[in-house]
Amino acid sequence: MKVFSQLLTYLIFAVLLITTSCSDDENPATRRDQLTGTWSLQSSELVGYQVVIDGTSYTRSQVQQLAASNSEIDALDQALEDGASLLFPAGTTITFNSDNQYTLDDQSRIVSGGWSLSSDENQLSVQTGNPSNPGELNFDIESLSNQTVQFILSLDENDLDIGDEAESFSVQYRYNFSK
Repeated sequence: MKVFSQLLTYLIFAVLLITTSCSDDENPATRRDQLTGTWSLQSSELVGYQVVIDGTSYTRSQVQQLAASNSEIDALDQALEDGASLLFPAGTTITFNSDNQYTLDDQSRIVSGGWSLSSDENQLSVQTGNPSNPGELNFDIESLSNQTVQFILSLDENDLDIGDEAESFSVQYRYNFSK
C-alpha cells in the first residue's frame, strides 16, 4: 500500500509538472516588441533600380552598360550605387523606443522622430525629423527576429533628387541591422 501511495503521488506530481510546463506562460513577442531596442547597421546594399532617360526606361544593368560611354549616366549610376551608404553610413545605430519615438545616430548627426508599424506590422514608417522638410520614409520589413532585422527601402524621384539626367526613377536598398 505504501508503494502504491508513493506511485500515486509521483504520478500526480508528473501530471502537474507536464500540465504546468505545457501551459501558455507568456504571449509571444509582437513584431513591435521585437523592433523596440537599439539596432546597429551591419550591412547595406543596392537591390536594384530603374530609371527613365529621354523617355526610355533602363534597368540597373542597362544603365551600367551606358555608363561606360557617357559620363553623366556614369555619375547617375554612381549616385544610385552610393545611395545606401549615404542614408545609413557604416556605424549607424537606431533606437526604437516603446513610446513610438526613435533616435538615429549616424556618427555625424543625431536625428529623432516618431515611428509606427502598419496594421499588418510588415511596414515601418519613420518621420524624417527634419523640421524644414518634414517627411516620412516607409521601410518594408523583410525579416525580423529578436536579434536581427532586414528592411527594404524603396525611393523614387518624389523622395530623392538625383539630378537632371533621369526623368524618373525607382530604387530599392536593403539594410541589415542587429541588436
